[in-house]
Amino acid sequence: MIGIALTPLPYLREAASTLHPRALAALGDAVYTLWVKQHLLAQALSEHQDASGKTLHTQSAKWLNAAAQAQRLEQLMVDTAFLLTEAELDWVRRGRNIPLPKHKQTQAAVHHAATGFEVLLGWWWLTDSERLAEALGVMIEVDKPLN
Repeated sequence: MIGIALTPLPYLREAASTLHPRALAALGDAVYTLWVKQHLLAQALSEHQDASGKTLHTQSAKWLNAAAQAQRLEQLMVDTAFLLTEAELDWVRRGRNIPLPKHKQTQAAVHHAATGFEVLLGWWWLTDSERLAEALGVMIEVDKPLN
């Protein structure tokens, strides 16, 4: 099973539905960053490739940028074997509706989608670790950056 060793604090789990989407996006970003770096490091070690910090950073940047995250969200939304529930789609919508800082408005649609993706991951991390693991499993099937 694909997972993350850390677990949310119980009072955060209880307060999940009251958290601002920005807070969930921050958690989702951290969870996804940890998962991507863990995946890339394990892959490099298993293939006897360079596992240095610089290489890990360079490779993970291809997964963690806004365009790649927006594509991952799209991948989850069109996967007929992995249907998002209405509640999950609502968290994506809430994330997409967060106002952007001015410096990110040139590619607003991409940044809005990436934020929706991060909110969804943060929501899952707090409320449904099995669903999070399932989603990460869908993403790992592609096993490469999308951009």
